[in-house]
Amino acid sequence: KGHVSLPTWIAIWCFGDSCSYEKGEKLYNVLLEYAPGGALADKLRNSDGGGMPESEVRVYTKALLKGNIYIHKFGYVHCDIKLQNIFLGANGRVKIGDFGLAKRDGGRKGAATGCELRGTPLYISPEMVVGGKQGPPADIWALGCVVAEMLFGNPAWRCSDIAGWMMRIEVGEEVPEIPRSLSKEGRDFLCKYFVKDPSKRWTVEML
Repeated sequence: KGHVSLPTWIAIWCFGDSCSYEKGEKLYNVLLEYAPGGALADKLRNSDGGGMPESEVRVYTKALLKGNIYIHKFGYVHCDIKLQNIFLGANGRVKIGDFGLAKRDGGRKGAATGCELRGTPLYISPEMVVGGKQGPPADIWALGCVVAEMLFGNPAWRCSDIAGWMMRIEVGEEVPEIPRSLSKEGRDFLCKYFVKDPSKRWTVEML
């Protein structure tokens, strides 16, 4: 397998790994870089049930886009972008973690390849639901879900029946609803993430 070294300001670093046994069960231990600010999911949970200010979300979004430019530039797809995998390092700097599901995007031309269903259900893109194809556009969709969740304090998709939700995505044109309370610029920006056709969805560079 190839090895890609990302800048320290983009990703949570792994400093080593080991195995141990507890009550006869083998455990895998990974020594990761400490993120003093915790995960963005924790920050949102402590925001009194509401979303973050649009100005703050803008700062985090810019950093996430910059990080994904590097990831996609090297021909990889993260495959599991969500608030729980985004961390705040020193001085509040955003870092992307958990590359356990990351994969090659299918070649130099960036064509997505079929694969098993990867990622967290409410963050996966329509093309993943339909055919299991996951390229850089799938990361863009997941980023949109992250941005929406930061803004509104709730997941972009609100449903308790995951199977039913996936069926609606597969056969319909449904996309996450964007509240009118968001500024016009913010609504226009968020719409670029939630284009159902991955070939028409904006790239990380365009965003």
